[in-house]
Amino acid sequence: ISGTLLEDGAGKLLVVAVGVKSQQGVLKEALGEEAEDTPLQVHLAVLADDISKVGGFVAGLLLGGLILKEIILTLTEGKEFNIAIYLRFIIVAITIIVVAIPEGLPLAVTISLAFSMKAMMNDNCLVRVLASCETMGGATAICSDKTGTLTTNVMTVVQGLINEEEFVISGTGVNVR
Repeated sequence: ISGTLLEDGAGKLLVVAVGVKSQQGVLKEALGEEAEDTPLQVHLAVLADDISKVGGFVAGLLLGGLILKEIILTLTEGKEFNIAIYLRFIIVAITIIVVAIPEGLPLAVTISLAFSMKAMMNDNCLVRVLASCETMGGATAICSDKTGTLTTNVMTVVQGLINEEEFVISGTGVNVR
């Protein structure tokens, strides 16, 4: 079952199914759960679309310019019309479009999240979902204690900063610096 951990000892394992064919994959399909895109994946999709649009625009601009140049040379200098030259221009434009589409961008992000996951594991923090590294990377403040939150799931603000004015709730034992 996906997510199973070996705490201690050794063993042998025969993998008979992975992904949607595994037990957990079958359960997820039965429940109809679809993985939501993370905020980073949404931003990357928008970025990839924008890059593709710019690449298409530049390719069209270059194709138009090259065709216009060739027409001017044909009319003014008496250059002979050759369809192969225009086909070469189209191939150059298609090459620009293909190169502009960032296919490796999602892979690079996945690799960086995997490195983040490994770094968190080195700090004894078990990460089961790769997207949680992205979430933790966006955190600017983490509030925790080792008693109330774990036992009652309730936290209380005792000190804060609003408009560069620090406040402390009296009777909490917090000293102002």
